[in-house]
Amino acid sequence: MSHYQPIFGSGSLWVDKGRLIKLFLNSGHYIPQIAHYAQIVQLLEEKLILPQDLVFHYYENYEEVVSTIGEFRSKYMNKKTIITARGVLRRHAKILFCYDREGSSFFLPGGKVEILEDLVSCLKREFLEECKLDVEVGKFLGCLECHWEDKDTQHQEFAMIFHVYPKQELLSEQVDSLEPHLGFKFLSLDRTLQESKILPATVIEILSNPSSAPNYLFENQIQV
Repeated sequence: MSHYQPIFGSGSLWVDKGRLIKLFLNSGHYIPQIAHYAQIVQLLEEKLILPQDLVFHYYENYEEVVSTIGEFRSKYMNKKTIITARGVLRRHAKILFCYDREGSSFFLPGGKVEILEDLVSCLKREFLEECKLDVEVGKFLGCLECHWEDKDTQHQEFAMIFHVYPKQELLSEQVDSLEPHLGFKFLSLDRTLQESKILPATVIEILSNPSSAPNYLFENQIQV
């Protein structure tokens, strides 16, 4: 196996009375990387019905490991790394936040960077798509790395945070959302911001000390 292309050197599927009970994978030449195992498991899942309790033999750090497909998937495959661009838009002493209409948490506007899209283009696109605001992207404030869980998937997000400025002056604090699940609200930097549920909470450090930018901050929301 090389360059994450699935090439089977050797391997076996064990069947008992028509039911898959074991899966052995190895290359026949060298020990594959975990990413190769994950790619082959995904390929097999597309072609076969792999029970989550199927016994799975693979190698980790040159040692053979015996687990189940479900355990392997939870440990190595139910994880996502994303890069987002997020903007700090100020109006007087307040900052614009998004909020989920089904929840009570607030977060900075922005979103996921698409393939081959630069951070500035992403941020401009997200503001147009979410609230039809045409913005200029200013100073880079920092990177906030956050680990969080959503259902059975663990996420590692790198949020790149910038100052943004509307090209046309905002005449009021009303910002209309183009997304039915999102709303927008200006929050002040004083007690209102401290008492609101801001996610990730560490972003308040960047907002409260913009002069110390750029910063790198880390927050882990995953319960160990």
